[in-house]
Amino acid sequence: MNLTFIGATETVTGSMILGRTNGFSFLVDAGLYQGLDTPKVDQSEKELDELIKIKELDAIFLTHAHLDHCGYIPRLFRLGFKGKVYCTEETKLIAKVIMNDNARIEQERVKKHNKKITKEKLKLEPFYSIEDVTRAYAAFSTVKFNQSFVIGGVKASFIRSGHILGAASILMEIEAKRYLFSGDIGKEEDILHLPKEYTQEKVDYLVMESTYGDRLHSMESVQDQLKSILESALKAKKRIIIPAFSFGRSQMILSLLTDIFNESKELKMPVFLDSPMSSEILTIYEMSTQELKVDKNHINAMKENCRILEFPKERESILQKETPYIVLTSSGMISGGPALYYLEKCGGLEDTIILITGYQARGTYGYDLTHENLNLFLNEKDFEVRAEIIKLSGLSSHGDQNELIHFAKAYGAEKVFLVHGEKSSKETLKERLSELSFDAVIPSASESVELD
Repeated sequence: MNLTFIGATETVTGSMILGRTNGFSFLVDAGLYQGLDTPKVDQSEKELDELIKIKELDAIFLTHAHLDHCGYIPRLFRLGFKGKVYCTEETKLIAKVIMNDNARIEQERVKKHNKKITKEKLKLEPFYSIEDVTRAYAAFSTVKFNQSFVIGGVKASFIRSGHILGAASILMEIEAKRYLFSGDIGKEEDILHLPKEYTQEKVDYLVMESTYGDRLHSMESVQDQLKSILESALKAKKRIIIPAFSFGRSQMILSLLTDIFNESKELKMPVFLDSPMSSEILTIYEMSTQELKVDKNHINAMKENCRILEFPKERESILQKETPYIVLTSSGMISGGPALYYLEKCGGLEDTIILITGYQARGTYGYDLTHENLNLFLNEKDFEVRAEIIKLSGLSSHGDQNELIHFAKAYGAEKVFLVHGEKSSKETLKERLSELSFDAVIPSASESVELD
């Protein structure tokens, strides 16, 4: 087996690993970079095609449906990929929503850009279109958890990773050797999703994420934190703007609010869900309670506790309502979507709380706010943020350092490759694993390794 580490080698986005064995060529994930991680497309794609020979690629194994893991797939089909995409049923359903949304955003971006351009040769084309997503989606083939199948001489199976709905680690068996690609590893105390599973047998090689390789999660209850924030907002009569990832994070927050409102009715306030993708994914959650810690009654209560905005024109009337109230919106890093509208309209107001609920990539407004940079350049003008910025800890869907080490111990690999993490996270985790006698390495971008 030859592995080439293409994406998420020096960052936490853009996951993509190329595998080759006995004439069979495949990718594990094909994600987009986000924030300042984004490379120049023209340069990276020329190099990418030289590396993987897109038209000769046989298959893609998709661990889960976050954009930084699945967002590049329609582009590969646009560039000539004709193989299958293997994933779980839940991942397939959600990937369609994620990829379609990104295609719409891309088409709007290009349309806006091209309006300002008079020379035809300087006009842009979309990175990919809705038609590309449709063509890609037709090639998705679903696999049940723990059900092995064989393709190209590779025996593969998807093992629940506990990160998000449908997320899996991918186990491959090739000529008596076992390779495990962790995907994103969930934490044990996840609010909604079933915990990760382990196989009974050890593996020879482990490719493992390292997002939280240098830290431990807070022991403070996330529900208690959110309850305290609601109490503060009620007392000060403030609105709460919550930018959240449409997949996973938004559903977790709605679940928490449902529990809090049930236990402390005096804290109940209006909740507005302004994220079409979050709403669409909530419907998939409702269909998939066998993979959740909650039942359909709880999901229904989540829906009943919020008003879903259907049209952009509704936003203005929401902001005229008497505070306090909550707006749950996207994107989670305030890098696009309705969150930008609320940042512009409410970010300069002192009667607003902006609640940050997750990781913020460099180059996003969310990153600026969490690093106390309150003087932004927004919509081509200077903008001062006067809103109160609060970070809610404990909602991450990634396991912390202890859980990552436990995962590695459970599989006892003779060699561990660390990806999907910032430099400090990977180096700290490598040091800890080395102390435990693991042969841990940090591959560089485009590095290839030959495994026996």
